[in-house]
Amino acid sequence: QLKQLLEGTCRFFGFRYFPGNNFFLNKTFIFLGLIVQSTLWSAGFIFFMWAPVSLNLKMLMVICTAGLSAGGGLTYSPIRSLALWYVSILLLPGAIYLAFSGLDNAIIISTLHFIFFVYLVVLISKGNKEYRHALESEMELEKKSKELESISQTDVLTGLFTRRHFEKVFATEWKRAYREKSPLALLMIDIHHFKHLSNTYGHTAGDETLK
Repeated sequence: QLKQLLEGTCRFFGFRYFPGNNFFLNKTFIFLGLIVQSTLWSAGFIFFMWAPVSLNLKMLMVICTAGLSAGGGLTYSPIRSLALWYVSILLLPGAIYLAFSGLDNAIIISTLHFIFFVYLVVLISKGNKEYRHALESEMELEKKSKELESISQTDVLTGLFTRRHFEKVFATEWKRAYREKSPLALLMIDIHHFKHLSNTYGHTAGDETLK
């Protein structure tokens, strides 16, 4: 799932996605892309706060920045460090600028920025933990499913595959032999006088013999 998130993000930003085991390379591309994006937006935010534009336009920029921070932070919370860097660059430079700008109501907006940043940090950490827990649960469920499938296809006493597994493999091999025009061999083994052995020495001895 984490690889799917990386692949989707790479394609969204127009980056090349490297399949296979290039997880670090993909993560690096996404990290750099988001850093550049958040830096440019943060610079634009500071410019709007400094520029002599209307108050409504400045408040619109504040709302858009908050929405972008919340959306990006929660979306990338599976990669906690990436999400924290993203919201930090989006919110903190603007909050610091407003705190020392001397503009009207700048201290209030700056304080709200800091409070919102702390709130997002808590949400990102919580989302990351929930994602990890869900991922671990899914992996454990998949592991249990494979174990149950293996048990259902294995005889408990001998450890050999059951008829169910034989029929599945036989059907596959039959189709392969037909497709490749190759011969198919089947070996059958029968244990003679096994019932006599069990009756003479007991079923426990018979089970040990099969093992």
